[in-house]
Amino acid sequence: MNIQNNNSKINFQAKFLHTEDLYDIVKYASEKGKFDEINKARKIIESAAPRTRVAVDLCYTGNKPTIIFSHYIPNPRRSGMFKDEFILVKQTDFVSKKANENPLKFGLRQIINLGKQGPNSPQFKEIFKKQEKDEVSIWI
Repeated sequence: MNIQNNNSKINFQAKFLHTEDLYDIVKYASEKGKFDEINKARKIIESAAPRTRVAVDLCYTGNKPTIIFSHYIPNPRRSGMFKDEFILVKQTDFVSKKANENPLKFGLRQIINLGKQGPNSPQFKEIFKKQEKDEVSIWI
């Protein structure tokens, strides 16, 4: 995914699957001068969960923004370039504690926090915990 920022292209390719909401979050991060933070978080997430892919979607639960992390693993029979070439393992929702919060700001904060705390954080464990067990059952 390429984002224009001050006449330069910013590349946010990752183990994140392209979604419009992720594009909007990265664009928002770029506009707010937080691209380096989200990019650093992306690198930590990638290194901690190398075989997985993550899709990020935003929605509302009542009047509170919600971010949905969808955890995918590669389908052994596909090349792994597109969303339909992965197997959905788990979806994890995180709901903001603040009503009417900017969903892009909330999404950005969640991705940065996920990367900052890395694989030892409760949020990271909640999203990726079942990976090993589920991958084994899919490959058998």
